[in-house]
Amino acid sequence: MVVTWLSISVLRFAPDHGIAETDEGDRSVDVREVKRKGWPPLHIRTGILLMSTPLLGLWSCATLQVVTTEHLNGQQLAPNASPIAHIYADNWGWYLFRFLPFMTGNVNRPGIPRLPVLFTDNVRVDVLVDKVTKESQKLGATLITDLRTRERTYWMPWTLIFWLSEYEVSANASVPIGPIESPGQ
Repeated sequence: MVVTWLSISVLRFAPDHGIAETDEGDRSVDVREVKRKGWPPLHIRTGILLMSTPLLGLWSCATLQVVTTEHLNGQQLAPNASPIAHIYADNWGWYLFRFLPFMTGNVNRPGIPRLPVLFTDNVRVDVLVDKVTKESQKLGATLITDLRTRERTYWMPWTLIFWLSEYEVSANASVPIGPIESPGQ
């Protein structure tokens, strides 16, 4: 049986036989054979794992989704306005020590799969609001309602030094039919 040196199985050692048994219990490996095969030392395996962790940043992503009026089933998005679309934008990325951008989604080319942007802090609410309003204008809307934002930042403990940061922005794009009522009237 071939055992890779990045195996995640927890081994239980039988000291009297030099045999290691996996968690599943149905396979066993001769520890002396593993040592002869030349597994790298633990500190090298740990270093490789920690250095490869940033590659997970390739999962950074920017998304722009537009739900047009065909999918609204005749529902209004705002009073005295003709609906155009509901627009949703999302961007997230990896930050070193929470504040230094490492890899983030490319807001200028949203979608999957796209290569991330390196060392650019574009996981910000102002960048996404700008993207949503420009998309609204491109669709011919002149009124934005229910602009909502959401921010999430959390530490990824298995990486030790990286935080994942995400912003979401959504809004309804419409064209006014008549005079628009302000909330204070």
